[in-house]
Amino acid sequence: MANPDAELELPGAHHLLSNVNSTTKIVLLLSVFVTAYLVHHLTKIDHDPREPPLIRPKIPWIGHILGVIWRGTTYMQELGDKHGYQAYTLPMLSSRAYIVSSAPLAAAVQKSSRVLSFNPLIIEITIRMMGFSRSSSTMQALKKGDDGGKEQDYGMMKEMHIHTHATLGPGPNLEDLGNRQMEQFGKHFDLLAEGQELDFFSWVREMMTLSNTFTLYGPKNPYGTDPTLIDAFWDFEAGVPLCIINVFPSITARKAVKGREKVAKAMYDYYKQGHHKEASAWIQGRIKLNLGHGLTEWEAMKLEVATTFGILGNAVSSSFWLLAYIYSSPTLLAEIRAEVDPVVSTEESADGTTNVISVTKVRERCPLLHSCMREILRLHAPMTSARWVQQDTTLDDTYLLRAGSVVQIAGGVLHADTRVWGHDAAIFNPRRFLHNVNGTFQVAPSTSENGTSEKEKEKGSQVHPAAFRAFGGGYVLCPGRHFAATEMMGFVAAMVARFDIEGLDGKTMVRPEPVKSDFPIVVLKPERDVGVRVKRRSGTEKGGKWRYFV
Repeated sequence: MANPDAELELPGAHHLLSNVNSTTKIVLLLSVFVTAYLVHHLTKIDHDPREPPLIRPKIPWIGHILGVIWRGTTYMQELGDKHGYQAYTLPMLSSRAYIVSSAPLAAAVQKSSRVLSFNPLIIEITIRMMGFSRSSSTMQALKKGDDGGKEQDYGMMKEMHIHTHATLGPGPNLEDLGNRQMEQFGKHFDLLAEGQELDFFSWVREMMTLSNTFTLYGPKNPYGTDPTLIDAFWDFEAGVPLCIINVFPSITARKAVKGREKVAKAMYDYYKQGHHKEASAWIQGRIKLNLGHGLTEWEAMKLEVATTFGILGNAVSSSFWLLAYIYSSPTLLAEIRAEVDPVVSTEESADGTTNVISVTKVRERCPLLHSCMREILRLHAPMTSARWVQQDTTLDDTYLLRAGSVVQIAGGVLHADTRVWGHDAAIFNPRRFLHNVNGTFQVAPSTSENGTSEKEKEKGSQVHPAAFRAFGGGYVLCPGRHFAATEMMGFVAAMVARFDIEGLDGKTMVRPEPVKSDFPIVVLKPERDVGVRVKRRSGTEKGGKWRYFV
């Protein structure tokens, strides 16, 4: 068994802080070391042998904090690879975090929502992320009804959860959103000139920002009327981790705070001018609910910046990765088109031929595309699901979890575990989710039994349902997952049916690598943008107009 007292070496401070400006480096490091000094002299963490095994940091008290902040998913994966524990304890200053890296234990966490609660953490994160005062109406409304963490007893949060499921779940509202979204995609596609050169990720980001905000907030949404808000929002998005860390954010997250406040002001003006009345049912309901629970108009509209973060932070990168994997592989592109092309129908009118794509048919008849979507989320959505331990409890009759601690389901560790996914867990396998929505364990060819067909090898055995963490799980399973899947599959199907994309050198585009050092709270971004050239698809007679709908 691995030595629980031996933790991975942290890289030097220069490497850890290479992506942070000099002022932020100084402030963060001074704050962490001063806090650590005080904690070291005033407190001591005791570890009960019934708790998950303790992994001590090389740098006392703060080693794990630095590792998680600056190396994110990579740090957690390396810890998991080195020690191999199903769950372990990380001491952090005067507290501790329990890390769960086993699918059965993750399922046990999800089932224990009365004692392992998500709500206290999301309240704290919201306050820090959005810069709300702890005496604000927002803070009071979020905490109203809290009787110790019983999920169903949170008034405002419970109502918001119900409202979101009702308006973003399958049904007329989702269909309306999908139709509006696809219409916006089509308008942006129509603007692409033959042979146009693009920075691919930047194009996807701007197009998705404008399409999503139009769909959700209506034709007079702030982003559509003031394009400078796009960069302001993404400045905020990039600095959200530093806002959450909350160490002098006006200094360490200056650009993010400035962007957040600019967008919040625009959202407030949007509301005061009555433009929210043209928003989607989901957004109108959110605003009404927030105001009904005592939030001021300013707070309610500032909170919508966080809503936009939740939608765009994942939608943009997920859509980019799905396109990047498909267009960087001619073989996969041909296979995806073999699914999508039969879905495209034509309509004749006096104006000529219109090519029509139904997203519902895409979702029903394109299993390989759906499998690819889930596979890119497995690889690039290594987010952690966190819960607050309300009272001492025993998890799965195995480990003691002590009140006042945080338990985290390490999505990145689970997604990369060869014991869960098989020998090829580290690479993109487009067929991993082809035969089962939870994924299948891939048997290495050298260890397959004699006589096993290729199809049987491909099917493998079903992966534990709690191992796939891209949409969370349990009570807090992402209520927007249906909308996300609809927009991703519709967007990508429309692109591959209509356009060829190549590198600027005329060859197959090269897929960039993801940024591994990010603090993973949304889908990972590429480490660099990639220049591409967009052309109308060759080898097909499909021409004329295009129409997309759910």
